[in-house]
Amino acid sequence: MRAPREDYDAAAQAAANIFEAIIRKDSSFCKDSFLDGAVIFGQTGGKLNSGSYTNLLRQIESSSVGEEFNYRVDVIALEETIALVQVLENNYYGNYYTVYCTEMKIDGKWKVGSFIYNQNKEAY
Repeated sequence: MRAPREDYDAAAQAAANIFEAIIRKDSSFCKDSFLDGAVIFGQTGGKLNSGSYTNLLRQIESSSVGEEFNYRVDVIALEETIALVQVLENNYYGNYYTVYCTEMKIDGKWKVGSFIYNQNKEAY
């Protein structure tokens, strides 16, 4: 059965909140978008970044991206209480990333359980 449009929009918004927090340099804007125990995994320059989502929150507080930073959110899959959301992140300190957020719908709200990213070799 197809999920209602509101679920797609809400799942996309949970991921978008993270990137809006980066723009605002304010992790409080996205803190409620994560499940307790959420994790982050990825590599930048071949260096592994893994651990609790709180690492990402700390990074947001110290970031200072320029006006050229932007992102695009796509809901790849959504089934009742789970979703996979892809975000294309452009010009984060000159780097380009593809991010996958796995999400769960808990008490009617979409929450990110994992934030996994790839540093792309070139801009698209």
